[in-house]
Amino acid sequence: MIASTPTPRPLAVDSRPDMQAPRLTKLELLGFKSFVSRTVFTFEPGITAIVGPNGSGKSNVADAVRWVLGEQGQSALRARRTEDVIFAGGQGRAPAGLAEATLTFDNAERWLPIDFAEVTVTRRAFRSGENHYLINGKRVRLKDVSLLTASLGQSHLVVGQGLVDAALSQRPDERRALFEHAADLAGLRLKVAEAERNLTETESNSERLTDLLTELEPRLRTLERAARQAREWQSVRDRLRTLQQAHFGRLLNAAVARVGAATGESTRRQSALSRARAALDKLTLENGTQTKAAERARALLGEHDAERGAVSEQLRAMEQERDLAAERATALARRGDDMADTREGLEARAVAVAGELEQVTAELAAIDQAVRAAETKARERDLRVREQRSLRQALDDQLRQLEAGRAGAERDLTDRGRAVALLEQRAGSVGAERERLLAEIAGRRDRLDRLVSELNDVDAAAKSSATTLDRIDHRLNDLSSTSDHAASRLAEATAAFAESERLLAHASTRLDALTRLHQSGVGLHAGVREVLAAAAAGTLTGTLGTVAELVAVPAELDAAIEVALGSHLQDIVVEHWSDAETAIAHLKRSRAGRATFQPLDTVRGGHGRNPRLDAALRLLGTRGVAAELVGAEDQLRDVVAALLGRTLVVIDLPAARQSLPHLPGGWSAVTRAGEIARSGGSVTGGVAARESGLLARERELRELPDEIRLFSAARE
Repeated sequence: MIASTPTPRPLAVDSRPDMQAPRLTKLELLGFKSFVSRTVFTFEPGITAIVGPNGSGKSNVADAVRWVLGEQGQSALRARRTEDVIFAGGQGRAPAGLAEATLTFDNAERWLPIDFAEVTVTRRAFRSGENHYLINGKRVRLKDVSLLTASLGQSHLVVGQGLVDAALSQRPDERRALFEHAADLAGLRLKVAEAERNLTETESNSERLTDLLTELEPRLRTLERAARQAREWQSVRDRLRTLQQAHFGRLLNAAVARVGAATGESTRRQSALSRARAALDKLTLENGTQTKAAERARALLGEHDAERGAVSEQLRAMEQERDLAAERATALARRGDDMADTREGLEARAVAVAGELEQVTAELAAIDQAVRAAETKARERDLRVREQRSLRQALDDQLRQLEAGRAGAERDLTDRGRAVALLEQRAGSVGAERERLLAEIAGRRDRLDRLVSELNDVDAAAKSSATTLDRIDHRLNDLSSTSDHAASRLAEATAAFAESERLLAHASTRLDALTRLHQSGVGLHAGVREVLAAAAAGTLTGTLGTVAELVAVPAELDAAIEVALGSHLQDIVVEHWSDAETAIAHLKRSRAGRATFQPLDTVRGGHGRNPRLDAALRLLGTRGVAAELVGAEDQLRDVVAALLGRTLVVIDLPAARQSLPHLPGGWSAVTRAGEIARSGGSVTGGVAARESGLLARERELRELPDEIRLFSAARE
């Protein structure tokens, strides 16, 4: 049964007697036990009774009131866990995701310690076991709900099944809680418990302060001395800063002077480049002029070649004509000899035919006419012979005519025997023709000699022109080769200079970016950044840097060493244990985080190599112990050995598996790709390990200055 009636207030905590007890006005349920849908119970003034058959949910209403008021005992709610108060589903209804119950109180008379006329208290439970408490829609703590509703024990009482029998059977000290609840003392109990807890914490803090004072008092003298040293260090630092400023000023002036000198050198080189370009342009112009002259010379040589070819053709034609004329002269000489022989025979016969002379006298006139006609034809043949182009044809025609005349004469002499005078005349004509032909041959020989002389002159001129042209070609080729070589060297020098400038600018930009990243501490933990910043500012001493800065790792082992070091990659190496203590105290004061330190005076690198490791080092695919594969200064060898002295670097996972039986306890094998196998048999791997980039960045910071110097030297 739930009672909500105004009652006298003899046991109320508040001392105002005129106040009335607050009233429970409304209860809203959603998903709580059997109330799957939102259900609202309104409580009017007076007594409100809820009746119904067994199993209808009357007790669930009382459980909801108890649950909202902060009940934590699951047995009091007839449940075993939080999920049991959430509707579990049934009769075609799906299970609910949460349970919610809301109590609404009338606080117009401010009975509750909150400045609202109406107060709603809500509790929600989720299947994950999480509980939410809300007062007037604002999320609060269970403690806040307990303090707010602690005074409701007198005016609102939840009497569950069997509670009366249990109260009657309890011992007096057990029954005391019921009376205290009815007397409205629950809120006071909560406040007393909180006060006692606060008092205990205060006493603990006081004891801690006492311990701190006891601990710090003996160190006051040390701290005073440290403060004095700090002040002295401050003055020394100021002096050092002044000296550094002066030194850096001198360095800056020297750098400015060097920049000026470099600028002058660049100007000089630029002027030299301009002169070289002007010389190249001049050579290019001369090359064009020489090319045109060579073309003209080649054209002239072509003309000379054409003329020489024509003269050679004429010479060959004349030589042919000369040979023909010589052959014809030889034939005529032979024929003259034959005619002389014939004439002798005829003279011998003349005596025989003397008697016939009178008979042929009458025919002499006709023979004379024939001779005159033959002479006329001979003169015509002479005119045709003089023509150079038809010389051969004319000679052939004349020869045929002479042969025809000779045949006719022979026929006449044989037939008639009286053609002696005609033959004599013909012999005279043939002699004259022979003289004429010999004279013409001599003239043609003279002309041929002149032509040969002219041809020799033309050949000499052609050879001279060819020699001149060859010299011009050689000079042109030399100039072209010199120009091409100069242009090639200029292009190569310009390309090399531009490439050096580009590489130098890229390296300088990369170095500046990496320096800024290094100085800003990108990629480092907050505590590590704070310690390095304090060390750079001079607040902390003895700080050498992080492990990533101080070890030199080959590029192909970046992933393996980063995996092997893990979080130790950002460990800070200090000179002494006291330096680490000072840095930790600084982190505590600044609340900047945490950091791990490697003091050089306390870190020990190990006790020598385990004999079992020799077998692993002899296996195929083993690179060696990680501590021996990285570079570091001698004073850091113990730190490197402590961090990497129990790590074996191998090529791949099969090599790691092969080395496991030979690894001593506590050792591990790491591959170049970042997989790691431990001596206990476990292995870690998968997608290629994502590197933090610290090792690569530090390596570039070490290597880029040397590269910049090389690029600067190459540019000069």
